[in-house]
Amino acid sequence: MTGDERLRWRDGAEDHLESILRETADRSTASDDLASQISDWPTRYHLDRRRTNLLRPLHLGPGVRVLDAGAGTGVMSRYAAEVGATVVAVEGDAQRAGLVALRCEGTDVDVRCVAADEVDDQEGFDVVLAVGVLEYAGARPGGAAAFLGRLAGLVRPGGVLAVAIENQLGLAYLLGADE
Repeated sequence: MTGDERLRWRDGAEDHLESILRETADRSTASDDLASQISDWPTRYHLDRRRTNLLRPLHLGPGVRVLDAGAGTGVMSRYAAEVGATVVAVEGDAQRAGLVALRCEGTDVDVRCVAADEVDDQEGFDVVLAVGVLEYAGARPGGAAAFLGRLAGLVRPGGVLAVAIENQLGLAYLLGADE
């Protein structure tokens, strides 16, 4: 893995999350041990199993190739692998890429430390996930439109580009929660 120092969107919880993941034997998305460690907004964001509900309508499973573009700490990658998909998880921040690797240890997830819009893959993907990354795409060359265009170019015919952004009108944001 090589890091890209231009890509920094840490929320300050990475060291704490690493400690939790290292000390937890069951790192699955259904893990009660991980759920019991949720104590604040960052741990809820990174450990809450309900986030994977977003992926359930996509019918992931064996034979489905998934790109998790901007994998964060790996909750979506882990779920996709747990249901049988082959996953490439890309994360532009080296520390976070390490957390994805830790969270997804023992699953069919190939973790790469690279910017989401710099993925070079000739095979393409049945599903490309852009969860919680579009809000940062404006800082990239060409902005959000170029970012989405690049990801759309990685989708195989008949595939899906699934985009989700944080609800900035949600109560947590309105009350001033940090990302």
